Amino acid sequence: MTEVVLPLLPERYVCTRLLGEGATGMVYHAEDRLLETEVAVKVIKSNLAMHRRFRARFAREVALSARITHPHVIPVHDTGTLASGQPYVALGYAAGGSLEEFLELRPPLQDVLALIDEVLDALAAIHARQLLHQAFSPAAAGSARAGAPRRRPAALASHSRGPAQSSAGR
Repeated sequence: MTEVVLPLLPERYVCTRLLGEGATGMVYHAEDRLLETEVAVKVIKSNLAMHRRFRARFAREVALSARITHPHVIPVHDTGTLASGQPYVALGYAAGGSLEEFLELRPPLQDVLALIDEVLDALAAIHARQLLHQAFSPAAAGSARAGAPRRRPAALASHSRGPAQSSAGR
């Protein structure tokens, strides 16, 4: 088993464990001592962080995501750059796991339909702001508690050129 090296986050955060890894970054569980709450901190991989255009796009997408306020969209709490030069974003923590994990439990159809309705409601709120979620999947949706999925928008939202445009059309 490979030992996970936790990143050196800003002083306000106490990093506790790795939550997952994606194509662009690692996501860690942390305690935010300033806000006294749990957060998920996404840290961009160093090989991407060295590219000015990637850092600028990440900052723009986080700023767009921070504008979304909705009960089923995970809020952006903080963003910045680590001493290593890697950008990060701190998001609300969805303790209930991912939608994908929920579906693996084979819940009753009524519960699945209720969750799908809430996820679609969150995506509609994102689209109403003329934003797109470019990497939606069941693994990208979290659940703060049973029956309350929350979209993780950070670093995934971008401006739409028109209300009907999808990420596939970009």
